[in-house]
Amino acid sequence: MNEVGRPAYSKANPGADIGTVGKALGEEWKSMSDAAKQPFQEKADLAKKEYQVAIEKYQQTAEYKQYEEAKKAYKVDQANKRKRLEGKSEPRSAKKAKASKSRSRSASRKKASAKI
Repeated sequence: MNEVGRPAYSKANPGADIGTVGKALGEEWKSMSDAAKQPFQEKADLAKKEYQVAIEKYQQTAEYKQYEEAKKAYKVDQANKRKRLEGKSEPRSAKKAKASKSRSRSASRKKASAKI
C-alpha cells in the first residue's frame, strides 16, 4: 500500500510531513474494501514467507552461531557489571543517628561552666 499510496500522496501534498502522510494513508487503508486490500495482503504474505525461509537458512550458518555466542558473552558481561555496580550501591552498615544539636543556650552555658 505504501509503495503506491505514499508517492501519490506526497506528490499531491508536497509540504506534508511524515506523520500527516502516515495518518492519511492509514485512513485510506481503513476505508478500502477487503477486495481492494487483497493484493497488498497477498504481497505481504509472500514477503513474510520469503523472510522466514531466509532467516531459517541464516540461522544454520556459522556466522549466526558466532553472533549468538558473542551475544551470550555480552549478556554475561553486562550481568556481571550490573552485579558489581549493585554491590557498590548497597548502603553501608547502618550508623546510629546523631542526636539533634539544637540545644538551648542555657544548657550549653551550663555545660561550659561545668568544665571550668
